[in-house]
Amino acid sequence: MILGGSFFQVSNMIFHYRLTPIQLAVYGYLVSCAGQKGKCWPAMKTIAACCGCSKDAARMAVDVLAKRGFIRKIPTYAEDTVGRTR
Repeated sequence: MILGGSFFQVSNMIFHYRLTPIQLAVYGYLVSCAGQKGKCWPAMKTIAACCGCSKDAARMAVDVLAKRGFIRKIPTYAEDTVGRTR
């Protein structure tokens, strides 16, 4: 058993789409976060840390994955303590 035994499945066809290593890592991470419900909202900082890349590289990978139809991005907004939206 590896690291507690939690696993996720990805089709072998993923290797035919010519994703870069970072795109593949980000996709795998998002799939593992989404689980059976198919939804997740990790911060870009978290994605980058878990995939061993910069936030910019993670952001670019997410953009490519969304553009190519692997994932769907849903804008989220948060309000800080002084009422500003980010």
